[in-house]
Amino acid sequence: MRKSICYVALLAMCLVSIPAMAGDYVIITNKDNANAVDKDFVAKIYRGEAKVWPNGDSVAAYDLPEDNAARVAFDQEVVGKSVSQMKALWGQLIFSGKAVPPKKVDSDDDVKKAVASNKGAVGYIKASSTDGSVKAIK
Repeated sequence: MRKSICYVALLAMCLVSIPAMAGDYVIITNKDNANAVDKDFVAKIYRGEAKVWPNGDSVAAYDLPEDNAARVAFDQEVVGKSVSQMKALWGQLIFSGKAVPPKKVDSDDDVKKAVASNKGAVGYIKASSTDGSVKAIK
């Protein structure tokens, strides 16, 4: 009986924590990027399928660390893969020479700085970290 109660409590904690993480990110681009940007195109960028914007400018994508909650939500909801699946995908793409992975940075502030300073940049950050230095897409 005690074991059953522990399992139920653990399951309840897991279910309560999932909605708090889900969707807690926003896709950002440089304020001067005039390209139409949607989640499908961003997914192609992060899967290595798109390397340039529709206007021909090079894309510079930025990734947060693998254990970051915004990264986990972004990979699942936008790209449709888990963090480990993304790691495997990029391992294959790098090995075959087909694509260069997004640059990894340490924090939301690092992503914002990189995106704000590069017209072709795209990234994602925690929704609460958004400010006027970048354009929010989500």
